[in-house]
Amino acid sequence: MDLKIAFDHIEQTRYLLHQIFESGFDSARNTCTALRDSEKRALELGMSGGAKLLNCLSSRLVAFTAGHYALNSVTASYCDAISYYNKVADLLIIETMSNK
Repeated sequence: MDLKIAFDHIEQTRYLLHQIFESGFDSARNTCTALRDSEKRALELGMSGGAKLLNCLSSRLVAFTAGHYALNSVTASYCDAISYYNKVADLLIIETMSNK
């Protein structure tokens, strides 16, 4: 895996997640396309865990805006995705430092 590409994906995804949080979960329906794109990119990079979390978040956002999910469920999915991407970024930094 090219670390630069992986870091770029992580930063773009964290920015997207931040934007979802800033805009409010109820107005995030328009971000589902971006989440799906990020999910595909995660799969290409071998981050299947991140892809699953983004897919879950996207599904829950759509259901929440339709009134079928509680906010705490969406919040938990959001936090899981943020935690995953923060942890992967930390691990890549450690790997990069140990290879030098």
